[in-house]
Amino acid sequence: MPKRNTFLENLNRPVFSNAGVLVLIALVTFLCYFLILDAPFKTMDDYLSIVENPLIKSLDNAPQILKSSFFSKNTYWRPLVHLSFALEYKFFKLNAFYYYLNNIILHILASFGVFLVIDKLVKNRTAGILTGLLFAVHPVHWEQVTNISGRSILLCGLFFFYSFWMFLKAFGSGKARHVVLSLIFFCLSLLSKESAVMLPLCVIVYLWIVSPKEDRSQEQECNASFITNSFLIVTVAYLIFRERLGISGGFNWISFEHTLLSVITFLKALVIYLRLAIIPTGLYYDRSLDIFSSFWEPQVASTLVFWTIAFYFISKKWSSFSAGIKFLFAWTIINFAIVSQVIPVKVSFFSISTAEHFLYIPLAAMLAIMVLFLVNISKNLIANKKAKRSILILGAAGLYLFYILITIDQVVVSSNQITMFKQSFDKNPRNIRVITPLALAYAYAGMYESAEKYYTESLKVEPGNVRGLIGAGRALCDQGKHLEGLAYYNKVVDAGQFEGLLKENKYAAYAVIEKRYKEGLKNLKGRITDGSQKYDLARLHYSLGIIYHLTERIDKAILEYKRAITVRKDYQEAYMNLAAAYENNSQKKEAIETYNEILFNIILDEDKLEYVTKRLEKLNRAP
Repeated sequence: MPKRNTFLENLNRPVFSNAGVLVLIALVTFLCYFLILDAPFKTMDDYLSIVENPLIKSLDNAPQILKSSFFSKNTYWRPLVHLSFALEYKFFKLNAFYYYLNNIILHILASFGVFLVIDKLVKNRTAGILTGLLFAVHPVHWEQVTNISGRSILLCGLFFFYSFWMFLKAFGSGKARHVVLSLIFFCLSLLSKESAVMLPLCVIVYLWIVSPKEDRSQEQECNASFITNSFLIVTVAYLIFRERLGISGGFNWISFEHTLLSVITFLKALVIYLRLAIIPTGLYYDRSLDIFSSFWEPQVASTLVFWTIAFYFISKKWSSFSAGIKFLFAWTIINFAIVSQVIPVKVSFFSISTAEHFLYIPLAAMLAIMVLFLVNISKNLIANKKAKRSILILGAAGLYLFYILITIDQVVVSSNQITMFKQSFDKNPRNIRVITPLALAYAYAGMYESAEKYYTESLKVEPGNVRGLIGAGRALCDQGKHLEGLAYYNKVVDAGQFEGLLKENKYAAYAVIEKRYKEGLKNLKGRITDGSQKYDLARLHYSLGIIYHLTERIDKAILEYKRAITVRKDYQEAYMNLAAAYENNSQKKEAIETYNEILFNIILDEDKLEYVTKRLEKLNRAP
């Protein structure tokens, strides 16, 4: 008599009731992620969305949160994420421990949702439990769990899974409460991240594959029609509401060729995702890929050939797959479609985002397919006495342990933001969304030379990058190189939303330089013994005048320019700036007199002579 597979049977015992599964998932998930709890807030996203975000500082701002875009852009609308931060701030202020803890809890609940969906979908509790556990510990989820800004992915995935689970229950039972709960979860998923819009398509494709129209009873047909229409109505209402709020822009197609090359680049990313799902090594934050520059690149052909062969083999086996397996393939494709670059998700003009968190919802189906495949192989091997049950169980345990250890290792990396960003920079030194926070992290750590280095790297990628220019200037100022820092500030053409920050940093630099000039004047006065020191005195007065001029203290600037001219009668730059200061101060008569003095007393080159002449003509014509 063949031995019974007691391990797989144990998964159906009372200890592995739904509550038991939840406890098991919670334990292994906490084991993987508890080391992140001591980490501080990270630069950029955490500071923008939490630390420096006034909206989350009071729940009274809830109405404003519901009307506001995410990250101050008119591209993303994720009010539930900000509301979750507002609740955390109310109870825990800026204690990062609780923000990370809540991310872990959300991932636990989402993993339990994966178990519920797979259990219900394929009617295989063993596969459901193993998939839920695998999803919980899979290393590819490190990015969204260990970065507080990953909250949007966790919330979206959590409610996506529970909405679909409730849909499965609603379609089977026809109970109104299941339909209502499914729609509520769907709304919450939409309010967390835009990718939730793919859920209605999952519902439609499920009905088409698993329960085709000809196989439905009249009651099931009514249920299917009502549920589908309800999902579509909610989706349309969501899109209309976003449009009314003005949060719908930001996605622009550059050209058909560029878009097509971006999509093919994403197909290359899918090969990487497939590898990461099975062998999750080489992970890094904010993964990206350079867009293929031409259709003639060898990797374009190899990518297309790979997916053509994959499609051929899957289509050959398609008829042998159960309806549940077919739908799992469809789930994967549908939820990758939203980030396939048909709607651009770019890091820069040259690269697309292929972040590991894009895998969060698709991976549930990918892991389920993998688990079902391995479970069936294991059963056949045991039945045919080609492998011992204990060996297979040991192998499965080894796989889980392998994933757990990789996850823990990546959590350790993530707990130090400099290490995390540096790991990503080493993988892709052209990703501006990594270089800038890395530079900022160094600046916060007081490592200003390193901060300057990486801000400079960001400017190599995007020369006009405002954050990079301001950051490089600030890093130089923090090293005491204020004039060099000002040179970077002055390269900013249009600061946009950073205008206030630029002005604040400029004025801080001016204040330090002003103090130095005043100290220099104090040291020189009464101690001049030769002509060179006289020139130094004139230059200090002139330089101090420039600082006053730039900080809009025109009267003081005029006084310093005059002092410079008193010390050095032929000081051309002092004369020119004095005339300009008079003009700025609406002192027309004095400006004309100064320009005339320049013409008669100062030797000018051709360009400056032309400039002074034109200024005089303009002033003389003015009323």
